[in-house]
Amino acid sequence: MLKFGFIGFGQYGGRQVDVLLPLSEHYTGMAVNTAVNDLEGLTNVPDGFRLQLKGNSFGAGRTPELAYNAFLDNGPEFVATAQTVTKDCDFIWVVAGLGGGTGTGALQGFLQHGTELFEQPIGLIITIPRDDDGAVQKANAMGALKYIQDAINEKRIGAVLIVDNDRFFRQFAAENRPGDWRDHSNLLLAKTLHDLNTITIESGQSNFDRTDLLKILCSSGCLAIGSANLRDLDQDSVYQTIRNSIQKGFFSSGYRLEEAEYYALCFTLNEEGSKVRSSTYEQHFVTHLKSLFPNATDSFFGYYTNHKNHVLSVVSGLGLPERVFQFKDQIKVVESRQVKRLDLDVSDLPAFSSTTNPLLRRKAGASEDNPLLKRRTTLSAGTAQASRDNPLLRKR
Repeated sequence: MLKFGFIGFGQYGGRQVDVLLPLSEHYTGMAVNTAVNDLEGLTNVPDGFRLQLKGNSFGAGRTPELAYNAFLDNGPEFVATAQTVTKDCDFIWVVAGLGGGTGTGALQGFLQHGTELFEQPIGLIITIPRDDDGAVQKANAMGALKYIQDAINEKRIGAVLIVDNDRFFRQFAAENRPGDWRDHSNLLLAKTLHDLNTITIESGQSNFDRTDLLKILCSSGCLAIGSANLRDLDQDSVYQTIRNSIQKGFFSSGYRLEEAEYYALCFTLNEEGSKVRSSTYEQHFVTHLKSLFPNATDSFFGYYTNHKNHVLSVVSGLGLPERVFQFKDQIKVVESRQVKRLDLDVSDLPAFSSTTNPLLRRKAGASEDNPLLKRRTTLSAGTAQASRDNPLLRKR
C-alpha cells in the first residue's frame, strides 16, 4: 500500500485528516487552521503537527483573503512542518472544504506557492457547497476551483477527489440516519480511500498493485470512486452494478466518463462469485466499458478471494463535475434580488411632534427662581476651561 501524507486546511480539512490517521500506521498528517478551538478539538493529529496561523485565533469568517494572507505570513512554519510530516510519503493529499474562509484561502495560497516545494505527487480532497448554502460559500468555492483548474491544466497536481456535500446531506436526511451527516461523510470518505489503498497489498489471481494505484492518482483531473456489492452474478447484472456504482456513487456522480484517462476494477469474490474471474466475463466487461470510457488510455483489473462479492471501481483524469458549473447561475439569482427600503422624514410623523407626544411637552409656568434654570457664574478656571473643551458642555 502507499504511504499517504495528509495536510488538512480549515475545519473540514482538520477533521477529515483526524478520521483518516487511525486507519493505518502508514498515514501521517497535519492540520492547519486560523481557529484555535478547531485545532483543540482534534484527537488523532499530534500536537506538534497542529499549526495555528497567527494573526486571528477566531477563524476567517468565510473570508478567504484573511486566511490567504495568514497562510503566507506563516509560510516558513507551514513548509517546515509539512515537509517533516510528508518526508517519507509516496503521495500527499491536501484536504480542504471549499466555501468557507480558512480552507478556501489557505488552499489557494498552497496551490499558488506550495506545490513546487514537495518532491512527491500531490492530490486534493475537497468538499463543495450544498444547494442550500449561500451565495458567499458558492462564490468562495468558485474562486478556489479556478485555482484548482489551473493546477490541473498545468499538471502541478494529480487526482482531485470531490465530496459533494449536497449529495451527502440529502441522502442521509432521506435515510433518516442518526447523527451528523458530516461525521458520516468523513467516515465514508476515509473508509473508501483506505479500501482503495489496502487492496493493493492483497494477493489474487490478477493484482492491482501500488504502482498501478500511484499511476492513477498521478493522473491530473478528478478522481471518481465507486463501490458496490454484487448480488446478481449474471454478466449483464454485474456490468450494470459496475456502471451504476460509477455513475451514481457518493464519490463518482456528475462526471462525463468519456473524459476518463485511466480506470480500474477490483473484484473480491467468494466461491460462488469466482465465475466473474473467467475470460468470458472480462471480455463482456471490456466490450461495454469501451463505450463507457471511449478515450481511456489504460485499464487495470484485479481479482481477489473474499467471503463476499464486491467491486471497487476507480476512474481518473476527469473534468470537474456538473454541479460546480451550476454555482455561477445560482449566484446570479441571489445577486438579482430586489430590496424594498424605507425612505421617509421621521420629523413628519406624529409620534415625533412635541405637541402630540406628552413626553416632549414642556410644562408651562416654571419659576424663574428655579436653580436648575440659572447659569452658575462662579466656575473655577479649570471648570471654565473644561466647559469650553467638552463637546457635551458646549452649546451647539
